[in-house]
Amino acid sequence: MQKIHSLRLKKDIDLVFKKGRKHSSRAFYLKCIDSKKSFFRYAIVVSSKISKKATTRNKIRRQIKEIIRKHQKIILPVDFVVLVQKSILEKKFKEIEEEMLFLLNRIK
Repeated sequence: MQKIHSLRLKKDIDLVFKKGRKHSSRAFYLKCIDSKKSFFRYAIVVSSKISKKATTRNKIRRQIKEIIRKHQKIILPVDFVVLVQKSILEKKFKEIEEEMLFLLNRIK
């Protein structure tokens, strides 16, 4: 995944939280806003409430990044933030992918 797809600046993330549309599933809460750019940008938030272990949180981040990378052709030019919920710990990768695709399709 290229760096241009990273939503890094605090002001951009705050704008998504403030004015973004909400979509949710059991494992994810997604906020998105239309982008002025011709490509999508995203950020992933995995709270320490999900797991105290950084390795677990990083694994979840890597899985979500891989899902987004695999399906980047279907994502519209939006800025979005993915917030992970605790129920993700019970799910296998395939289930996580299905839920993420469901949310990415709802952005349309």
